[in-house]
Amino acid sequence: MKFWQGMVFKFWLTMAALSLSLLAVIGWLFATLFTDFYLQREIDDLVNAATIIGQEQDLITARRLARVITRDTGAVICLGDGADNITEVLSHRPPALTEEPPPTGLGRQWHYSLRPLDPNRPRQGPVTTGRPEPPNSWRNGPHMTIVPPTHSGLPPADLERLSQGLIVSHQGQLPGFDAPTLSVAIPFQDNDRTTRVVYIHTLLQPITETLAGILGWIYGATGFTLLLSGLVAFLLSRRVARPLTRLHKAAENLRQGNFSERVPVQSNDELGRLGQTLNTLAAELAASLGQLAEKNRQLTQGMQSMRDLVANVSHELRTPLFLVQGYTEALRDGLAKTPAEQQEMAKIIIDEVERMQRLVQDLLQLAQLESGALQFVKETLTPTDLLSRVGAKLTPLAEQKGISLDWSVPENPPEIIGDAGRLEQCLINLIDNALRHTPAGGHIYLALEITGQKVRFSVADTGPGVPPEDITRVWERFYRGDKSRNRQNPGSGLGLAIVKAIIEAHGGQVTLNSRPGQGATFSFTIPFVETKSKGNATKDTSDKSPHSTTSKEMPPS
Repeated sequence: MKFWQGMVFKFWLTMAALSLSLLAVIGWLFATLFTDFYLQREIDDLVNAATIIGQEQDLITARRLARVITRDTGAVICLGDGADNITEVLSHRPPALTEEPPPTGLGRQWHYSLRPLDPNRPRQGPVTTGRPEPPNSWRNGPHMTIVPPTHSGLPPADLERLSQGLIVSHQGQLPGFDAPTLSVAIPFQDNDRTTRVVYIHTLLQPITETLAGILGWIYGATGFTLLLSGLVAFLLSRRVARPLTRLHKAAENLRQGNFSERVPVQSNDELGRLGQTLNTLAAELAASLGQLAEKNRQLTQGMQSMRDLVANVSHELRTPLFLVQGYTEALRDGLAKTPAEQQEMAKIIIDEVERMQRLVQDLLQLAQLESGALQFVKETLTPTDLLSRVGAKLTPLAEQKGISLDWSVPENPPEIIGDAGRLEQCLINLIDNALRHTPAGGHIYLALEITGQKVRFSVADTGPGVPPEDITRVWERFYRGDKSRNRQNPGSGLGLAIVKAIIEAHGGQVTLNSRPGQGATFSFTIPFVETKSKGNATKDTSDKSPHSTTSKEMPPS
């Protein structure tokens, strides 16, 4: 991006234009006011001088006063009547000049001390000047040549004002003068009638030159102030544009999907709050995209699970359907010769139908759990009663397989809230899974312990364990560690998935600890109700049920 297209240039140009406009107006107003003030000051000085002369009734004294004033100021002083006639030129050049006259302008003081004139001093020529020709540095300065006027030369409007007794000031060329003058006319009245007028004329050029010099300083100061304000505006624009540039960069990073960079917030103004908003937006977008990515991953995983579900269901149903079809056709074709053979075939058909029914029921239950459609009847439960009841139910089955089933519970454990039937189903599924993977002569341990604010139920076995690569998959639907899926280890592969769904619906978690060859420990936790002292909930392995074995310890998991 080019410099003149950026915010720094645009902001600087705006500030510079605003500063130029303000300074131009202020400079013009100040110059105008100062010019008016300076000219009014000069007019007031001339009015004071003319008033002093006009108040003097003695003509000779008035003439001396006029010559003193002319010597100090270089002014030409005339006397006229009320009919615009110049009756006498009181002074038009100083009678004696021994030093440089003081400059006109502010700070000038009038010195009206009289001194006698030397009658033997020769006149200096026929040319008279309102401002004397000075020696030294003023010798080549401005001067004016006059011809004794007979009339004031003032405009009719000014003459009308004089006739009314008003003081008149005039700037410009007048008859009898070869240069523009600043003139003041002071009327003096007798019985409301103007009888005489004192005219005082001074060269306008020195006044305008003085004004020009002062105005030059004013305009120079205005220009310097403009340059300084332009520099300040440029620095200010860079200061303002720098955070805007950072904000633009942050917004560009957001557009490109980079949410890690943050805007440094160094102020609490609008730009600082905008930076905080962008930082918050970046963090929220990063979190939202992370959640979206996780949802996408879960969706992808869900779609993959659906495909796996279809494949697994097809696989699980293929074998029983094949067996049902085969034995049904055998019965139809009369291949079973004896009643015993017919009974055996019918039993196989009934077993496979029941297996398909269990599979369908498990699928329906899992679908209801995952969709939230399954209703739970939660109540306050005692964990020891729950564990003991399940252990007593499955002990006969374990004994049939030659497996010992033991359990241990702590003394006075805290109560939990849950659906008793569903939690019993979880324990039964975990124990059934352990029975199917524990060889004859093995052991299964049921444990209950307090961990933090939760009660942990554990089912440990002495089977072959779960390979490390399969630990994260055992809770998936249709997963079975037995890759051959043989008939000696039947199972739908939905039991652990159902356990996970039920426990998570109770606000708990499922875990698995296993080492190959050392068995596996399946556990789940349920938050307990804080109605009893946690100090009383300590583990006690000596208080066993009639079905527990006190001589055996829990195997390491």
